[in-house]
Amino acid sequence: MNQRRALEARTARLWIDEARDHLRIAGKHEPRLNLRLLCSEAHMGAEKAVKGVIIAHGEVFPYIHDIGTLLDRTEEIGETVPDEVRKGETLTLYCGDGRYPSTADERATTTRTEHDEAMENAAAIVGWAARRVEALVPEADEAGTEVAHPQAPAKADREIDPT
Repeated sequence: MNQRRALEARTARLWIDEARDHLRIAGKHEPRLNLRLLCSEAHMGAEKAVKGVIIAHGEVFPYIHDIGTLLDRTEEIGETVPDEVRKGETLTLYCGDGRYPSTADERATTTRTEHDEAMENAAAIVGWAARRVEALVPEADEAGTEVAHPQAPAKADREIDPT
């Protein structure tokens, strides 16, 4: 694996890690939290996950927030997008709406059911993207070089800490 590809691999994995962090934030169930804002976090997680897949292909992602357009781009570069992932296109609703302050009436418009649906859709996207990134950029390349540290040789199985 060359230096450029190792950098792309590390970068793609970082985008997946951040996507998972956004989902953890979006999953908060504390009273009085703005559900629209949490749905926006779910959207950001899904967006970063799809962009991670694009990066793993060695491509540059479009600077947009529309989940449908990003998924279209992954198909253009050879990915198959499952129907359960496509359902997440609806998350784009929260792209701008949840990122900016709103009136109390607007805050009340996002229901717990809508939040749960946004979480389900975002989790489907992030799970799919994580599996695709893992398949595209495994931990070590054919030469045994760890993707996370391209200058270091891969550890032997007996040296890996199982915890």
